[in-house]
Amino acid sequence: MFREFIDESPMPRLSKPHEFARRKINDLALAGLLPKRLTIQIADTLQDAIGWDGYRMFGLDERTLLVNGLLGASENDAEARLEWLREVYLAMPTPYAELPELARSGMRSVAFQERQDECWGYSPAQLAPVDPHDHYRHYHEGRSPVGGTILAIFRDQTQPVAAMQAYRRDPHRQFRATDVSFVRQMSPVIGRALATATAREQALLAGSVESTTASGILLVGEAGDVRFATLAGERWLDLIADAGDGLPMSVLATMTALKRTGSERAAAVTVPTAHGRVRVEASASGQLGVAAIVIAAEAPPPLPEVPAGWGLTPQERAVVTHLATGKGNARIADAMFIGEHTVEWHLRRVYDKLGVRNRQEVISALFRQVLLPGIEQDVLGGG
Repeated sequence: MFREFIDESPMPRLSKPHEFARRKINDLALAGLLPKRLTIQIADTLQDAIGWDGYRMFGLDERTLLVNGLLGASENDAEARLEWLREVYLAMPTPYAELPELARSGMRSVAFQERQDECWGYSPAQLAPVDPHDHYRHYHEGRSPVGGTILAIFRDQTQPVAAMQAYRRDPHRQFRATDVSFVRQMSPVIGRALATATAREQALLAGSVESTTASGILLVGEAGDVRFATLAGERWLDLIADAGDGLPMSVLATMTALKRTGSERAAAVTVPTAHGRVRVEASASGQLGVAAIVIAAEAPPPLPEVPAGWGLTPQERAVVTHLATGKGNARIADAMFIGEHTVEWHLRRVYDKLGVRNRQEVISALFRQVLLPGIEQDVLGGG
């Protein structure tokens, strides 16, 4: 089980560039900017304070923690971003470098660098599963930027809303612990600002775009080429387009997740738009190297019914139901009027009974056995 870890080490005293950037980011948070403009301004301010050779900032799906959109990126990042998405994302043998793992762990900012002992911001327990020599080898096999990468998760209170990767190409100019600490300190401000900006944009755009009610269907090749699209599919693509060229990151990310997990599972994210949340799902099309993409407005999901065959007690079933709605242990404990240690005990019992290792595998099992059959029926039936 990947336990929550909140980095609470003391903040070092800010340098003058850091202090200037802190004041500017606080001002930007109150400036009323829309998400993409706000992202660019924040990134420019962070770069002035820290310095990097490239960056990208993504929106995160609040349930799966997969990338669901590109908020902004440096001009030189397009090729590297696609290479990372297709070859590295969700396939790292060093799990502590994966954005979903960082978001689940409660981390705000870390530096992922060539030497494990210079990976600032992690707890020893997070790094322990990978030997330092293996870390070094995996780092280079994954063609990680030689000057290191700052990874950051921005939250609206406890909910992850965005993630950033900022990297250096100079091996003699790696990130310092003070850079990580500064980004960590600014993370809550940036998270709240981005969440507010997104809500503001949705309010401004609501009703200004013709409503799309029909599900859109696309067939997309591995290179991102659209082989087929319904009219509704083309309209949905326009609606979920993000800051980058080509296919939206939400489509590319679900295709990557599908490839990593195998064709027997669908992969999906939700994207905030002017019409509310939109579901983007990738599944196997039956054609080699081609994914079927379904895009549709997301209805409020019913609570999944835990299969009776799992042999869980009523309390364990309740924990799994709350788990499926995205609650962490503290919120599950509050909802069930029990302690967090009791929640952890129930989860360990569930893992043992299902033969799984973590909460994500529980959710995957629930998805495959309860939700996926209904989705497949809807798609096959033209719903």
